Amino acid sequence: MAHSDGTVLYAGNGDGYGNAVWISHNDNYVTGYGHMRELRVKTGDVVKRGDVIGVVGNTGHSTGIHLHFEARKYKKPYTVNASDFWGANSFMNTSKFDWVDPTPYINADLPNQTPKVEASTDKYYRVQVGAFENKAYAVNMARDVRSKGFDVIIKYYEGNYHVQVGAYEAYWRAVAMKARLIAAGYKTFITNKTGQDIAF
Repeated sequence: MAHSDGTVLYAGNGDGYGNAVWISHNDNYVTGYGHMRELRVKTGDVVKRGDVIGVVGNTGHSTGIHLHFEARKYKKPYTVNASDFWGANSFMNTSKFDWVDPTPYINADLPNQTPKVEASTDKYYRVQVGAFENKAYAVNMARDVRSKGFDVIIKYYEGNYHVQVGAYEAYWRAVAMKARLIAAGYKTFITNKTGQDIAF
């Protein structure tokens, strides 16, 4: 699956990487995925975090079925010349980028992927059921809430993804919804903070 939102920089034969995909992200970050059995994307495709990009395999220089995952930080944007994959001007040239330890980002977004959004207030009260730094966790929570019949949204502000229910001009309606959510097993509070809408 695609680690973060981005554009497929290259999808195809990656020599020792076997069937491979590299995805460019904001701020010149690139993630790479290698040794796949088959690819489900092509160069130039726009992908969202969690999109299926291939099937794990054992192609290229590999001694067993696994997914090779890596992260890089390029010094400036690069395009791919498929006919010169390993050449001096190739995006594979290690002088063009710094390796990034991917461990901290296995379950978190890469740095600077979502523009910072400050909270604002509006006339609507919403019932919040969770706030997460990790978008995937917020999406999982939102889907769980939705599965119980609630009208749920995700708002991004102040560095977190906020899972909220409803939009009420009358405060008492928000109080009533809060009671329903508590009865369904959620810890909640009422807020009129808002930010960027996040699709899921």
